[in-house]
This record gives sequence, C-alpha cells and structure tokens, in this order.
Amino acid sequence: MINEVPVVFAANNAYVPYTGVALQSMINCTNKNLLYSVYVLHTGLSYYNMSRLSAMSTENVVVRFVDVTKEMQNIVIKSENHLTPETTYRILIPDLFPYYDKVLYLDSDIVVLHDVAELYNTNLDGYVVGAVAEIWIENPALSEHLAYADLGIPHDEYFGAGVLLINSALYKEMGIRDKCFEALHGNTNYTFLDQDVLNKFCNGSVLYLDVRWNYSWEYLSPNSPHANIPPNEMRIAHFYGGIKPWHMPEKLYAHYFWEVARETPFYEEIIYTGIKVRTESTINRFTNGLDAYLRNILTKSDQVLRHS
Repeated sequence: MINEVPVVFAANNAYVPYTGVALQSMINCTNKNLLYSVYVLHTGLSYYNMSRLSAMSTENVVVRFVDVTKEMQNIVIKSENHLTPETTYRILIPDLFPYYDKVLYLDSDIVVLHDVAELYNTNLDGYVVGAVAEIWIENPALSEHLAYADLGIPHDEYFGAGVLLINSALYKEMGIRDKCFEALHGNTNYTFLDQDVLNKFCNGSVLYLDVRWNYSWEYLSPNSPHANIPPNEMRIAHFYGGIKPWHMPEKLYAHYFWEVARETPFYEEIIYTGIKVRTESTINRFTNGLDAYLRNILTKSDQVLRHS
C-alpha cells in the first residue's frame, strides 16, 4: 500500500492563480493518512508566487518547486495556439524524479473532485503511461490532425495528457524524453505539442484509464458517448482548450472551478484578470469593427470621387 503520492504541476507566473485552484481542489480530496508531495515545475516563478503556493501546504500536502531552466535551455518550443512551453515540462518528469516508481502529472486547468491517491495506486506494470482516451465528438478535424502530424494513431487510441500517470523506469527505458524533444525540434507542426509526441512514442504501451479521471468539457455534448455519466461522478474535471471557466463563468459546470477558487488567496486576482481580459477583448472587437467601418466609408468616398 502506498504512503506517498508524488504529484507534479507546471506553471508560469501568469498561471499561478489557476494552479492554486487546481492544488486546492486536490487538497480538499486528500486522504489524511497519506503524504502528498507536490512539485511545481517552472523556469522563473517569482518568490512572491512561490510563497503563495507554498503557503497552501498542509499537514499531509507539501508543496515544493523545481526550476527546469537548465533542462529547457536548449529546447525551442513552437506553439501556434493557447498552449505555452510549460506544458512540455512533463516530458522531463521521470528524469527529474528517478526515485519514484510512478509520478502523477496534472494540468493546472482542472478541478480535482476525488482523491488522486486512488488514481496513483493504479497498477501500471507493463505500461509506460496511464491516460484517458481523447474523445473528439464527430469531429473530422481529429482525422486531419492525426494525419497531418503523422502520428499514425487510431482515433480511439489518442489520449489526453492533462492527467498522466507515468511509469518512470519504462519511460526512461523506451527513451521517451529524447524522442519527444527531437520530434518537437523537427519540421512537423505538432499542434498539441507534447501531447502529440507523447501519443506518438507511447502508443502501444498505454493503459487507458476511466474517463472520469479526465472528464473534459466536450464530454458534456449530447453526442458524447460519455454524456450518460452524471457530472457528480466526475473525478477530475478538465477545462481544456482556449475557453476557460475564469473567462466564461456563465459556462455550464464552470461552478466547479469557482467554488474552489473562493477558498484560495487568488480569488480576487482571478476575478480582476477575467474582467480585464473580457474588457480588452470587447475593446479590440469594437476597435477592429470601427476600423473596418471607416475603411469602408473611405473606400466608397474614393470611388465616388473617381467617378465624379
């Protein structure tokens, strides 16, 4: 029986408040008889932000920080969407923590609703990772993406890497780290960065977990094969993609995030940032619309003058 659960997050200064919410949600569900060793990977968190996360430690949850600047210094990450380089830090985990047989990685845009010790206790013998299969509902973009990225993976074998249980020894034995970073350095455009390359090199050695351990917004679609799972049975709610509950608190099930956010020292900051983002977005839309309107008027005026 386990007595320590190693859990890894990754964050930058801008994402610390949301990491704090994910951490608090995990703390709320812990078994008081177990030790949860939490490690936050970063490349330059401020002392202020580290102190705020560290202060969330409890009697059985200890928060530590691991600066991976040295490990990432020669690695160039190209991203064309909302993903940031921090997402690729998980590729380093088995080398950073060789003293653990298994390590649990969690994204920061999640809310934990069940004790992750149960997930960590999963038998991973013979599998390099444990993960939940990704479900893209009737979305032809998945076929195009898998083909474009040359992943060679069937739909039902592509997993989401936001919740990842890693078999450290087998991961290193298979050389997953070097293969992933080499691929990310290549000419192929991996839209989902480390998730794509982890899928590419772990395929065939993946233990597919219960969908409730990485229950995403898309599963709420009435077309989803998992739509019949009651929301109160979710174990980890994952708000992946460009739309987040702190941007759209009115979105269905965003309340899971906000209920925990109120318990953290980041609550007011999250509200302020959300208002700022939405205000700037509104201003940009108005400005762009006004520019287009004025250009249209000037173009028509110019046409009138030419023909007068």
